Amino acid sequence: MMKRRISLALSLLMLLTLIPAALAAETAPTPPVWVKAEEYAVFEGDSTYTGETWETVLRLRADAAAGNLEPQSGDLYTDWNIGEKTDAPASLQFELGLIGMKYAENSGSRRLATRTRRYFGLAKDSWLDEGGSRTDKTYYLFTLWYQRARLLECRPGTSQVFSGLELEEFLKASGYTMDQFRDCSALKVVTEAEWAAIDTRTAQERAEAEIAKTRANVTLDGNWVNTENLARVINGRTMIPVRCLAEQLGADVSYDKTLKAARIVRAGVEIVMPIGSKTCTVNGQPFTMDIAPYIENGRTMIPARYVSELFGQSIQWVAESRTAAVTENKALAGDTNLEPWAMAMGAYLNAVNNGGRPTVFGGKGRGLSYGMDAIGKPSAVGTVYTYQWARYILEDSWGVTDRESLIQTVCSMTDSGHNADFQSYVAMIEGMSAAEYREVLKNAEGMDAYMFPYTKRLGEKWGDRGILCWDLFRMSNLVQWGYAAGYLTYPEALALLEPAATLVQENFKSWDEAFENYLDGYNWWAREDVGTKDPWTVTRGPYVKKLMQNYSELFDDAMFQSPIKGVTGVTAESLLASVQ
Repeated sequence: MMKRRISLALSLLMLLTLIPAALAAETAPTPPVWVKAEEYAVFEGDSTYTGETWETVLRLRADAAAGNLEPQSGDLYTDWNIGEKTDAPASLQFELGLIGMKYAENSGSRRLATRTRRYFGLAKDSWLDEGGSRTDKTYYLFTLWYQRARLLECRPGTSQVFSGLELEEFLKASGYTMDQFRDCSALKVVTEAEWAAIDTRTAQERAEAEIAKTRANVTLDGNWVNTENLARVINGRTMIPVRCLAEQLGADVSYDKTLKAARIVRAGVEIVMPIGSKTCTVNGQPFTMDIAPYIENGRTMIPARYVSELFGQSIQWVAESRTAAVTENKALAGDTNLEPWAMAMGAYLNAVNNGGRPTVFGGKGRGLSYGMDAIGKPSAVGTVYTYQWARYILEDSWGVTDRESLIQTVCSMTDSGHNADFQSYVAMIEGMSAAEYREVLKNAEGMDAYMFPYTKRLGEKWGDRGILCWDLFRMSNLVQWGYAAGYLTYPEALALLEPAATLVQENFKSWDEAFENYLDGYNWWAREDVGTKDPWTVTRGPYVKKLMQNYSELFDDAMFQSPIKGVTGVTAESLLASVQ
């Protein structure tokens, strides 16, 4: 009898525990008591309202209704996190967000609403993934609650700022009113002083938004140029601070107080732009623009189009991103084929100095920035741009500090560089009798002991060609760095290289042969003790071999069979004459 009574009691107990779940599954969901019916949504057929999931929601509702804060541990904390699962539907995240609003209300002035705001944000994202629209009623409802939670989160004393303008635009789009937005028990903690501050800030945001409509971006060869957020479109022209783009092009910028004008000099071209005048001068000749430079917040603003085009650049307006895209106008060089020669000849040093990518004319992309280690100062604080890097390497390695010294150095090295020294040593050795040469070797010490036979062997190997490529290849790097530094225009850089490229083509039959000459030249110049070893296996040889394999498209031997085409309207001779 006792056993039957116990069994009956257990059966009744089990039945009673099943009733809430059964009722939960059969009863249509209703909003929590702290949520108005018109601000609640039920998603028909959603699994959130059945079984264990709905039981979890009801447990959390009861916990919040009891005045508790959002759970931080235990079973309820596990329940509180179910909305973070990757497959959690928008309906569940919405329910949790509503519970979170009560938890936030319970926290009083602490306004603990970060997780709450997140749940409403997740609900918006999930709704879109489920096929919803940003302009439908449900998305607007989620956003209403998201904005409320965001306002709580941006409490005074924190670095977070609530956007009154964003709220204003939402209310306008959704049809909700400000009174409806504020009619929420959790927002009672927001003071009238805070509402007033939001109104004041909204007016400021609105003014800034109007300015933002005119703002623009600038890129140089696809790299973003820092315009300090000052670039703006005025009367159809992108106006930028004078230094932002001009210096990235390698121009020297100054302000002429007498003329009240910006003075910009690059590659032998001087542009003077008086403030407030549509007439500028280019190398002293007047040029009419359709907009005048002006000063804003102490910065001289100039039209990006004219500073670009007057320096040989192309500029295109990309409406989608509001970007003035500046690139080199290579068409100004005419139908020349000298760039492939430049890229192949300068491949080694461009690879070494450009992180293993020798495909950028100039050595590094214009507009990019680097740490101070790029100029050999790893412990220094600051940033260098490509034009500064190029100027540093030219001065540090070659003593080149301006346009004139660059042109003179390239022309001089092309005609008689280290190869002239090499040939003089070869001639000296060849002028010795066999006995004299043996005597020299007998008495040679240190470096001389291996350099005499090495010089003799290279002289016999290369004959009149000497170590030409050691000089000529580096001239490619000089003209490219000179271009990046702003000392040469793109057409001038190619024209200055033409004599060197012509000598390579006339004296060699392939890139393998030319690079072997380069490697021998380097080893001789560096006084490397390589003996009779294959130059491809020592010092720079293995790296060059790998470089030629990885970038085989740069080293087309067909170039040695096709005539070199010069640059339209400019030659190395004319450039040298212009600086003498």
